[in-house]
Formats: sequence, structure tokens, C-alpha cells
Amino acid sequence: MPESESSNPAVKRRAPIACRRTFLERGQPDHDRDFRHPRVRADKSGRREPVKARRDILDAPVKPSNKSASEWDRLPPLPEIIDGVNRFTRHYFQLGFIPKEQFSRRLLQDHQSVSVFLVVSILSISARLSPPLSTRYGSGMKAAEFFMERAAAIAPSEIFVSKYTLESCQAFYLLSIAQQGSGIRNESHMNMGIALRMASALRLHLEETYDIANPTPDTVIRGESARRTLWMLHSQDQLHSGPHSPISLSASDITALLPCNENDFALGREPPSRAALEGSPPSISNPALICDPNRSLFASLIQAHGFWGVITRRAVSFTRSSYPWEPESKFATVSRKLDVWENSLPPNHRWSEVTFGEHKAAAQDLE
Repeated sequence: MPESESSNPAVKRRAPIACRRTFLERGQPDHDRDFRHPRVRADKSGRREPVKARRDILDAPVKPSNKSASEWDRLPPLPEIIDGVNRFTRHYFQLGFIPKEQFSRRLLQDHQSVSVFLVVSILSISARLSPPLSTRYGSGMKAAEFFMERAAAIAPSEIFVSKYTLESCQAFYLLSIAQQGSGIRNESHMNMGIALRMASALRLHLEETYDIANPTPDTVIRGESARRTLWMLHSQDQLHSGPHSPISLSASDITALLPCNENDFALGREPPSRAALEGSPPSISNPALICDPNRSLFASLIQAHGFWGVITRRAVSFTRSSYPWEPESKFATVSRKLDVWENSLPPNHRWSEVTFGEHKAAAQDLE
């Protein structure tokens, strides 16, 4: 080794103490950790129990915000509003989530307790059917446009709130329907998505949401309204899904059973049994629920929409399909299921002049 290299002192790269490892014996104090903050248990008082959450969704009607009074001042007189609401339930959504008699009664007794966002969303659809509103605004279309603009103006303030309400979810759904009918496709699609997300946040797709001990008739009515809201959202999602707009809420995610009949809904009664939609967890565990003989007309309508959605998505899909005459083809499978479903329909759900007359008299002819 050269002399110049041997004369250089060795470089100490770390202190000797750094290489020492000391492991404390069990029970010895560890004062080096005294500076750390003690662990504090999280406060769980803000977490709601499932039963309390269900009560919040189904028990009390919506509490109006401070802005509701000024919004009501912009609307026409109450009799004209009620006329528009009644035409909505009689001619547009004959099978829907609005409890017809109870909703009109609430408007008459205390309209401030009703969500103004929901009311203007209803009228954005039905105002064109109301002669008083058509006269007030110049035409049916102008009347519908007025209420649709009011609903669209209120909508942003209903999104980022601390607590979603059933009425807001319903209002976004109806606003989407009105916008779709007016050719406002993008806004309609977005508002439908908001309604679906609100329904999920409110857990309307879960059957346990509607399991309330000792419910009052008003609670049963509100629960059925929530259940119907979920299924109407699902049906709309089914009917308008396709290659460019996939399904947002699949039947496999829904444990909620199908709606009851209109009399039970109006009177706040629980039905003796409920049907299930094919593909939902209840129908998989008990297939007999699909063809429940006591199912309501609304339940049959939801099931028909489910078949229609499957068929339309199949028709526009770009995937390679099997030959339809093959017994295991998708076409043959759906055809067999449709035959079974049609043959199991209750007698009053089948077409006849007598049945049609009865449904028309009850404003359930689905005109």
C-alpha cells in the first residue's frame, strides 16, 4: 500500500453509541415515550343506531327550511297548486309514491310543512294538464316551463346538505322526468343520478329500512312512499339503460320487496305478503315471491319494466349473440321466464273490458 494512503486517518462514519441496541426487560419503565400524546377513544355519540336512522327517514314529514316561505310566495294560489297535484296523481303517476289523499290534505291544512321543491317538481310535469295553471301562464307548456325553472333553481341548494330527505330524492326524480320530456337530456341524466345516490344514502334499497316496530298508519304510508320511490327509480334506470348509460342500481343490490296495492297504501296498512323482483336477493332465496298471487298491480308493473329493460338492452347490445332458436340462448331463456310470469299474473292484472273499466274508475288504468 502506498505511504500517502496509509498516513490518512480512518474516518469514523457513526458514533459507537448508535450501534448499541438496548431492549428493555418486561416491566421496565419506558420514559422515552412519555412525550407522546395519550390515546383518546373516539366519541361514538354521533353514530346513529339503525333503528334511529330508520325512524328519521320514515317517521316525520319534511321540515321546511327558512327559504321555503319566500319560494311559496312565488307560486300561484293554493287551489291552483292542488289542482295541478291532483291531475298529476290521477293522469300521470296513477301508481306512484305520492299518497293522494294525505298529500292534498297536508297542502290544505299546512302547505308550509310540504317541501316546495317537491311541489314545483310535480307541477313541472302536470301544470300543462291543469286549465287554471295553463290560463295563468298563457299555455300548458309555459306553465310547465315556469315550474321546471323554479325546481332547477332550487335544486343546487338541496344537494350539499347535512341530511338528505325523502322529499328531495323524489323531487330530483320528478325534475329529471320533466327535463327528459323537454329534451334537456344531460341535466335530466344528472338529476336522475342524484336521486339514485340519495336513495342509496337513505338506504331505500334495503328491506330492513322499512322494518319499524309498532308503526302508526302515517309511518306505514311514509314507508310505502319511500319503497315506491326506490322502485320507480329502479324502473326508470332499467327503461333508459343501454350501452352508453349502464344500470346504476342492479336488482342484485336490492333487498327491498315490491310495493303493496293502492288501498293498503292509502290506509296505511301492511299487506299480508309482498312480491319480489327476479334477480333480487329475496327472489333468489325464495323464487315463489316472484309469482306471489297477492302481488299488487304496481308490483306487476315493476316486474314488466324489469323484463322490458332486459329485452331492450339485449336488442341494442353489440356483443356476439347465440342463435335464438337454441334452447339455452338468452332469447329462449327470457322467453320462457316471460311465459311463466304472464301465466302467473293475478286475474285482475290481465286484460279484459271489465277489468279495464274497474281500473279506469279507480284511476289505475295506466293511461
